[in-house]
This record gives sequence, structure tokens and C-alpha cells, in this order.
Amino acid sequence: MLAFGFAVASLALFGYSHMNLQSGAWDILAHQINQGIGMSFIFVPLTILTMDPIPKQLTGYATSLYSVMRNIGSSIGVSFVTTSIARRSQFNQSVLAAHLTPYGLTTQQMLRRTQACVLRGGSDPATAHHRALGLLYGTLQQPASLLSYMTVFRMMGYLSWPSSRSCCSSAGPLGRPLRAASIVSRK
Repeated sequence: MLAFGFAVASLALFGYSHMNLQSGAWDILAHQINQGIGMSFIFVPLTILTMDPIPKQLTGYATSLYSVMRNIGSSIGVSFVTTSIARRSQFNQSVLAAHLTPYGLTTQQMLRRTQACVLRGGSDPATAHHRALGLLYGTLQQPASLLSYMTVFRMMGYLSWPSSRSCCSSAGPLGRPLRAASIVSRK
């Protein structure tokens, strides 16, 4: 069940990596449903596998330790993903900005049209120029952010896919079969 959960969740992550700026709520919903199904097949069996070999008198300690480890793991995961998105966004923005020069014909036409629209809104020419530059920068940030999210989703899909294969094995880290006695410490 764990292998199935990891496989479905990684397929959902790969699905997220194919989104574009025109993707709507219905496009995202299918991937969210797949991710939810995958996660339900991950966390419930993982909890059962973790807590099953624990004797009744140690269940309270084991539950608290399991919760702490899940919280630490999720905190590390969230900070890793957030940092990766920020760094990829900066990288993508610098790559895209290198192709956007003030001397390019398309850039000048876009700035003139945007500045004319802002002028019609009642701004003076200097303010209209600054707002047009800000709108151009915002237009640059959208694909940069999208590319960073696509890259990070693809990376997470690649990282979770091997988990689906390793869950099929019942061997421990050294290739020996796992036993409940090796997991629980004896008094």
C-alpha cells in the first residue's frame, strides 16, 4: 500500500509540474485528488507499520516520538521546498531578464502601450513611466515563478518515485528482515 501511495503521489507531483499560466481550478483539482489519494495510502499504513510492533505500555512514548519526528520532517521539507522555489525563481528571473532589454523593439512597444494606458487613467508622465516599468517587471515575474514551481514539483516527483520502489522490499537498512524485537528497546 505504501508503494502504491508513493507512486500515486509522485504522479500527482509530475502532473503539477505540467501546469501553465492558463491552468484553471479544474486542472489543479484532478492532481489534488490524486495527491490526496496517494497521501492517504502513505500516512495510514506508515502509522500502522510504525506503531504495530510497539508494546502497549510504550504506546504513549512511541506516539509522541512519532509525532515529533513527523513535525520535524515536515518543517524541514517545507523549508527545503520554500528555499528551492525562491532560488529557482531568482535564477529564472535573471535568465528571463537577460532577454528583456530596454533597446528591444518589443520591450519599447510594450512600455509605450502600458504607459499610454496608465496616462489615460490620470497619472502624470513620470508616474506612468514608473508604473509601466513595474507592470513589465510583474509580467516578467509570473513566468519566472511558474518555472520555479514546475521545477520544484518535478524534483519532488523524482524524489518520491524511488520511495515507491523501496517500499516493496521488507528488508531493513542492512538487508536483514525487520523484526519487532529489533525496533523496540528492551528494559
